[in-house]
Amino acid sequence: MRVSVAEYRRRFKGTRCDTDRHGNVRWYAIDPQGRKVRLQGEPGSDAWVSAWEAARRGDHIPSMSPAEGTLAHLIREWRKSPDWDRLSPTTKKTRGAILDDMVKTSGDRRVSGITAADIRAGRDQRAATPAAANNRIKIMSAMFKWGMENELCDHNPTRDVKKLKMRRGGHHTWTVEECLAYEARWPLGTPARTAYALTLYLGLRRQDIPRLGPQHRTKEGFMRVPRNKNRGHGEAPQEVWICAPLAEALAATDTGGLTYLQTAQGTPRSVAGLGNKFREWCDAAGLPHCSAHGLRKAVAARMREAGCSIGDIQSVTDHETSAEVDRYTRDAAKKSASKRALQQTFGKQA
Repeated sequence: MRVSVAEYRRRFKGTRCDTDRHGNVRWYAIDPQGRKVRLQGEPGSDAWVSAWEAARRGDHIPSMSPAEGTLAHLIREWRKSPDWDRLSPTTKKTRGAILDDMVKTSGDRRVSGITAADIRAGRDQRAATPAAANNRIKIMSAMFKWGMENELCDHNPTRDVKKLKMRRGGHHTWTVEECLAYEARWPLGTPARTAYALTLYLGLRRQDIPRLGPQHRTKEGFMRVPRNKNRGHGEAPQEVWICAPLAEALAATDTGGLTYLQTAQGTPRSVAGLGNKFREWCDAAGLPHCSAHGLRKAVAARMREAGCSIGDIQSVTDHETSAEVDRYTRDAAKKSASKRALQQTFGKQA
């Protein structure tokens, strides 16, 4: 039985079609950036469905066949590799957009001719947004490193390029007073409070929160967190102790499904959806400058002030390097050190 265009569009969300001048129907999928991606093959076939799924995830491979030795070819091969497949969907989406821009602006350049001076020039052009400039260098460094390992290039032009200095601070770290204000606005049992508790008391990344449910609690009192970062594939889940405030918050949470956080329709929240709701919850609590990421920084800072070692904190936040933890908690460490130094010199406050 022939399936209608309307039925295909109903089954496969985000699809579009048009007819060329020869009367042939052309199908497209809309990727996360809002771009139309051509779907080759017979509609409904395995190849067509796979292309639709890849486009909707944002990790589709450009349909062109770039010349070997060009930047576009290196990018294409990297995005077809197992290394790329191991990246999280969020990382693929972010990196994919940057790589697409590279293909558009410099795809025909020979990889052998790309120098450190070229990388510095691109960095300096983006000096107004140092975080974006540095992230671009980070992505290119990973790509060229992969290319050298797979004999697609013989040098890494990013190796001797320094990243731009950034204004310290980043996301605002929640204060104790701000945490109390949020708790006063959102009582135990509300989704806002549950999301807050999972983030603060487990120190998790935002993308790890929506998947958690009662099935992830262990008999020993830990939360078994499936790893979602690109480096975590194939590793054992992270286990984080469930402290008393978190246990209290979870006990007050009405969980009718497999996740603690659900939509009004009873379905698990998406990472993007949770981010949008958390923004609304913070605004409603009078905390427009606070964010979920800042709450993750807050738990690291509190642990540092409490005297926890970098290694202890890293075991909770699951940062890849101790340098990342130190950057998160540097101000808290200075605060504790100044108190300790002055108390040793002048004594405690009366």
